[in-house]
Amino acid sequence: MIGAVTSFTKSPMIGIYNKTDTQSWKEFLVDLKAMLDKEHIRTKVWLVIDNHSAHHVRSLRRYYEPFYVAYLPPYSSQFNAIEYVWAIVKRELALHISRLPERKHTQISFEGEVDYVISQVSATYNNKPFIERTKKFLASKLI
Repeated sequence: MIGAVTSFTKSPMIGIYNKTDTQSWKEFLVDLKAMLDKEHIRTKVWLVIDNHSAHHVRSLRRYYEPFYVAYLPPYSSQFNAIEYVWAIVKRELALHISRLPERKHTQISFEGEVDYVISQVSATYNNKPFIERTKKFLASKLI
């Protein structure tokens, strides 16, 4: 899964990809740009990302053109808004799975449960609290 928390949409954007590799990151950036276009956002927006190796691949630099890119310092997940979303998703998924009747879980059934929980989290949680935490990091970058 790859996700983004934006100030121009109400809920988190979460993409489900088979891997968290360079190709998936590229697809996510294309999807994020499409969302910007859909929302008629024509100015550059901040893309605050961690230091995953896929985020530093030279061949993907052109996909960063619609963004101001800020890399988080190592071990600073407290500034990464999506980390709070992942914590909620994990908690809600654990609660949801624990309420299911005893049965053998297959990969397909588990993926369906993950999709369900993500849709519930996206419908329930507002981005504002997550964004406030990341603004602290951006403010320090701009000083």
